[in-house]
Amino acid sequence: LKELFTLLAMERIHIPDTDDQTYRTGTRPQFDKLRQNMQVVEDGKEMQVRNFARNIEEQLEGLRSRMGDVVASSKNPMIEDENGDVDEVIKFVTELHEETDKILKRERELTRFQELFGNDPTPITELRASKNPM
Repeated sequence: LKELFTLLAMERIHIPDTDDQTYRTGTRPQFDKLRQNMQVVEDGKEMQVRNFARNIEEQLEGLRSRMGDVVASSKNPMIEDENGDVDEVIKFVTELHEETDKILKRERELTRFQELFGNDPTPITELRASKNPM
């Protein structure tokens, strides 16, 4: 826009006063403010990505902890008790599997975010290995 108005002025092409006034008081200041806002966002982008990456790592640590709880629960003596209630054991093991599936699904989502933002995915092999004994 600035170049257009400069060219019009150099060629001595008449610009209606209302258009000239709008350019000087409205369009240009708004464009300058937009450019400033874009720079503020761009300057903060790296910090936001680092914060997001840190948040993902914290969530993955939480998943590791939850998986540890599931593994510990899978060693419940009730599971191997020959005199135990079969229905109760089936329900218990099914809940462990469902929790494991939820954890693994969330882990996949978080590692996709890591890849999207150019971070190396955090290996969570212990999560996948933990599902096998159950």
